Amino acid sequence: MGFLAVDKPLGVTSHDVVDAVRKALGGAKVGHCGTLDPEASGVLILCLGRATRLAQYVSSAGKEYETAILLDRRTDTGDLDGEVLEWVETPVEGSPSAQRVETALEGFRGEIMQRPHRVSAVKQDGKRLYELARQGAAVEDAAPRPIRIDRLEMLEYAYPRLRLRVACSSGTYIRQLGEDLGESLGTGGCVEKLVRTRVGPVQLEEALTPFQVAGLTITDSLEGAMVPPDRILEQFGSGKVQGEALERVRHGNSLKMDQLSAYRAALSGDLVMIKSEADQLVAIYRTRPGERLEPCKVLV
Repeated sequence: MGFLAVDKPLGVTSHDVVDAVRKALGGAKVGHCGTLDPEASGVLILCLGRATRLAQYVSSAGKEYETAILLDRRTDTGDLDGEVLEWVETPVEGSPSAQRVETALEGFRGEIMQRPHRVSAVKQDGKRLYELARQGAAVEDAAPRPIRIDRLEMLEYAYPRLRLRVACSSGTYIRQLGEDLGESLGTGGCVEKLVRTRVGPVQLEEALTPFQVAGLTITDSLEGAMVPPDRILEQFGSGKVQGEALERVRHGNSLKMDQLSAYRAALSGDLVMIKSEADQLVAIYRTRPGERLEPCKVLV
């Protein structure tokens, strides 16, 4: 059981990467923790074995991206993979200045409402919006939802290309951000390039290419490249159980706080990793009033 950070290349789906790793591991159970578009590259966290049951917790981790946005066009997909809907001529007064762009960026920092992109994984009538869009079906605008952009930094700007670094909450659509930014500037907005540089605490520099994963599998040294649950779930609290308390965990029963040893409170939220004395992750619990913990996921 564990997590693996892969540098997904351009032009392949997240499912393609999962299938390749699954085959390399002889059919082992493999999943991914958050889809990355085929037109994007970068960090894709895979979960192996029992860790697939923890995918939802990793998927909700914060993300960081580097992106290049073209402000002179709009496309039907929000990136260069789609058809151009509109070319934007440079206004008579000239292209937006860097100061004007910076002022526009300020309006997207912090807690904001964002409409999921029309070509996204959000479902309409049981199908993903991107599936409907590719089929030419009518796609309704999804309802706006709250997101958080912790960092929105201009890296380089020479109209029409704007390079940004974006640190954001899960569920943020960079293509929609590009379109919304373009609209606020009175220009177009289309993602030219998108690289996910971080998922939770895991940086792009740590990620393995699919070829490296295959090589480590052949030499039976993949385990040393795994990301420990403690690190990828670092925001969670943690505590150890043994004896009767461990048996309660195995049967999915609640615990009292004084049944945990080596307890560390969560950095954020109320989830706690429950481990055996041998440091094996055995469950995820949630703290409750009255010094109680209730099970969310039991792994043994």
